[in-house]
Amino acid sequence: MANWIKIEKATPTKAEILAMAAELKIDPDAVLGKLVRLWCWADDNTETGHVKSVTLALLDSIIGRVGFAEAMQNAGWIVETKDGVRFPKYDRHMSESAKKRALAAERQSRKRNAKNVTQALPDQNRTEENCSDPDHIKGQNQHPSLKVNEYGDTLYHASGYDGDDGRIFYEAAALVVDGRCHRDKANDAARAAKKQRAGNRPGYFRRVLDEHLGGKLEKLIDGMNANSLPKHPRKSKPADAAAGLAERMGTDG
Repeated sequence: MANWIKIEKATPTKAEILAMAAELKIDPDAVLGKLVRLWCWADDNTETGHVKSVTLALLDSIIGRVGFAEAMQNAGWIVETKDGVRFPKYDRHMSESAKKRALAAERQSRKRNAKNVTQALPDQNRTEENCSDPDHIKGQNQHPSLKVNEYGDTLYHASGYDGDDGRIFYEAAALVVDGRCHRDKANDAARAAKKQRAGNRPGYFRRVLDEHLGGKLEKLIDGMNANSLPKHPRKSKPADAAAGLAERMGTDG
């Protein structure tokens, strides 16, 4: 039996978890943590999703929270039967075949995204370039605002996003041009964001890049010149975002 379980990226904000958190009056993250503990226990104790001679009260003792199993049942994620408990759709998410399917799907997704992003992002093989040489984007005499615009557009489209809330891609481009972030980190964040739902891509790009930068993304952005922020930083379209960031970098045209 594999020593891992499948957790989807969307799980923390699923309606079932939010409903359980409201019923139990605890934080959704606490609900997720206890669910993971229970799912791990189930993975060790059943191959079919049905566990005999187990009650909701016993599960509460395993989880460490009275009423948790009942809230889980109310959410539709467990069912108490006459002779035990049953985890609905267990074969789809927790069985060995489900894990094999998940691994196969992930491998295929990585292959597709690697091919698509390699075509979208320029100079992928130039791994020795670093952010101390921002002129690698396009010509040593190019104006910084044009570099931000060009590379911001690249990240914007490579992430698969096409909405108006794309300012973070141009903030990342500005950090690279300004020598505060390695381009590979921004490219990797774009690849990761492309795997998400369209509306989640800017936020996920921000999260991944922040992790790559050790949680210092906002500090680095603010350090460029916080007083020159555009009036509507969350709704900047590509051209407007690049222009605003050029101002933050101290360029006058």
